[in-house]
Amino acid sequence: MTGINSVLWIVGSYVVVVALIFIVINFLTKGFLSQYLKVKMSRGKHTLIKCNDVTDTYYKAGKIDSKRNLIIKDRFKKIHTLTGLSIEYVRRELGVNLIEVDIVKDNVIKRDFSLAKSYDTTVYDEMLQRGIMLPKLNDNPILENLLKLVAFGTFIGVCVILYLLVTAEPISCVATVSNLAPVVNI
Repeated sequence: MTGINSVLWIVGSYVVVVALIFIVINFLTKGFLSQYLKVKMSRGKHTLIKCNDVTDTYYKAGKIDSKRNLIIKDRFKKIHTLTGLSIEYVRRELGVNLIEVDIVKDNVIKRDFSLAKSYDTTVYDEMLQRGIMLPKLNDNPILENLLKLVAFGTFIGVCVILYLLVTAEPISCVATVSNLAPVVNI
């Protein structure tokens, strides 16, 4: 039993050390680490919200419902529902979508730090959906097929050159200058 006990003590001490490091880092980053991991593990169900309060800035995980309303619970468990989201408010940071919010005024902050104006959510629904599902810039099938064709052509060319080098006869005679110079009659 001493072997199992020692393994449990070692594993338990590592778990305690990792938990303490996580708690300290989470405290120093004002809750960013736990909220970031919650958003990252939700695989798109949650969005990282940077909440600007009167005295502090902190992070929360919020949801965007089917009507494109942003739903946030602040530190005091008060639920804020913000309407009027568009793609100009969503930005990517550390691999997740981030929206910055002013909790006091219940407004979404744009990328240039101006506040949102009130407008209809349905107008910008399609733009927000396209922004969230934005394809990669390199998803061009014509360019991919062209690159594959160039790579295949290069491979064939290298194979032909290697074949010619392997099957070429060795040079048996040395050319002289008199053999190479053409005869010019003036």
